[in-house]
Amino acid sequence: MTSLFCFKSNYLPCLCLCSAAAFLQPSSAQASDTELGGLLMLDLLYLDELYRGNDSSNSIESEIRRARLDLKHRLNNDWKAKLQVNFDAEESSAEIGDAYVRYQFDDASSMTLGQAKQAMGLERLTSSKNSTFLERSMISNAFGGERNKGINLASQNERYSWSLGAYELPVHEDSDDLNASPYAVTARLTWAPLAEIGKTL
Repeated sequence: MTSLFCFKSNYLPCLCLCSAAAFLQPSSAQASDTELGGLLMLDLLYLDELYRGNDSSNSIESEIRRARLDLKHRLNNDWKAKLQVNFDAEESSAEIGDAYVRYQFDDASSMTLGQAKQAMGLERLTSSKNSTFLERSMISNAFGGERNKGINLASQNERYSWSLGAYELPVHEDSDDLNASPYAVTARLTWAPLAEIGKTL
């Protein structure tokens, strides 16, 4: 309930402002579009009697690894918004993932305002739909950073990318350092001296 209230109080005004900006654009620049999507990753395990010891029956077990719903809206060619809800079957709960508005300066540069991933680590930034393994590595989970509320500026082309953001960090009551700053600045820079089809360094 608290997360939902924070979303309403922080991001709905931003969406209203973006909507107003969209209506102020010339009619020829309108390209409004709404997309509803989702993701379901289901694990299935089949065990025959060979692996069940004295039990001669077969067994099929299943588990939901990931489940989420996405709502994406493009106000026009410059403004976009996204709302993502993640479901946890084990704890029977749901939480807001991405919740942001984004302004596209051009094809390469953008500004993001709201709750989104911090630019820390390639594996962490890669969607679970495109990752090499089923789960991210322990290092990425420990140091990769979570989704936090803030503002981010980013740009990229074929050879380089950079990202700079300022975020508000959640304060945990069981933390060892209650005097730590609730804010963080995150920066990431990449450069590929060799960037060709099938060859990247």
